[in-house]
Amino acid sequence: MATVTLEKILEGTLEKILIPIFPTCSCASDSGEDKTGRPAELTVMQKEGHVMFTFVDKSRCEAAFAFSRLEGFSNYTDYRRDANSFTNDFTYNGADPCDGLINPGTEASDDLKISRLTVGESFTYCVRAVKNGKYMDLSLSDDKQRVVSSSGAICERHTIHWEASIDGLVTTEPNAGSLPIKKVEIAWQLLSEDGSEVLDCLTCKGETKSDEGGAFRIDFNVGHRALNDKNLVDIPIRILFTKETQTRNGGLHHKFLCNYGQDRCDSVHGYTVYLKHLHFDTPLHIYDDTSLPFRGYLTVYNTQYPGSADGCIIADAQVCLQHYTTTKILSDLVCVNSQSDGMFEAPVMIGAVINNVKINYSTHKFKKTFKNDWDYAKGVVISDGGFYSGNDFMDVTRAKLNIQGMFPFNCKTSIQKLYLSHIFL
Repeated sequence: MATVTLEKILEGTLEKILIPIFPTCSCASDSGEDKTGRPAELTVMQKEGHVMFTFVDKSRCEAAFAFSRLEGFSNYTDYRRDANSFTNDFTYNGADPCDGLINPGTEASDDLKISRLTVGESFTYCVRAVKNGKYMDLSLSDDKQRVVSSSGAICERHTIHWEASIDGLVTTEPNAGSLPIKKVEIAWQLLSEDGSEVLDCLTCKGETKSDEGGAFRIDFNVGHRALNDKNLVDIPIRILFTKETQTRNGGLHHKFLCNYGQDRCDSVHGYTVYLKHLHFDTPLHIYDDTSLPFRGYLTVYNTQYPGSADGCIIADAQVCLQHYTTTKILSDLVCVNSQSDGMFEAPVMIGAVINNVKINYSTHKFKKTFKNDWDYAKGVVISDGGFYSGNDFMDVTRAKLNIQGMFPFNCKTSIQKLYLSHIFL
């Protein structure tokens, strides 16, 4: 480091002031041919519609950094007047004037929504150190001084990628509580403009899973020739949704609804959505339409006989599973008929809440059997992987009936219909 002596008159006295000067702005002890302290280790990246930069400060003289862009690939290392300035200078006041890693983020970036650069075109981005006024005096070989306005530039090439993103959500249907469905496997493939070709590249396809809240995100940052110059074109993306839940009866393959619940999601060919370049956070709501069996038996109270511990069965009775609507009114969710063996099995969507079981069989009255411990009043939530059997009910209707003669009690005799309709006192 050298010094220069300045003289000034202060209140009638002549004072000498020593001012340090740097013969070079470079942080390097041996700066070689470059004494301006050009930045180093420039990285150019594209993310969420911005071309951004990181680099290392190598200047003692800077107050900020300036950015420029040239079309095509170029190896220039000094500022050129035909370069485009696309962002404000980035002011930097680091504690250490040398070797600091600079990461301006979106404060100093090329916003593609503003610059509207064409997908697939290549550009050269450069960074240089600057400050207000004169940057430094550069000593020349003939002992003359040349004023420079900035450091030399460091440059890197970048090709504009096609970018977009999806913010997705998987839940049960609204009438089943809109409960989140986690661990849904989501696989996606980017297609050509006409949908006839699956694009082949590292970032043209991928997989993800829905989180605890049922949410998932797909980010597209793709460089592929099929997307060049397709800034304003709707590009098809094929998405497949799969989930398997283990139950007591084996694996349960979930079924999903797409297009706001209007269409069944194709488990083989997937569901196709369309996105444009720079369309971010596009919403996609998928419904899990999977149902679980809700099982039980209908029998007649106090009609046990040898070979039937539960008593006589009731067939062809209508069994309706009910839930409370948003207005607190009981409404039928699903209705089925009991089978010839007295069993009923109703498919219920995951997430539904069963608040009551209503049985329609003429004017008969039914109650839960003593082994049925489900609390319908509190609500039975149909959850992923649950098992819902033992929903047994018994006919407790009573009537007086006088019969003369002796009849062996068996539900298979001709008197069966009487026993199904009336319980003897």
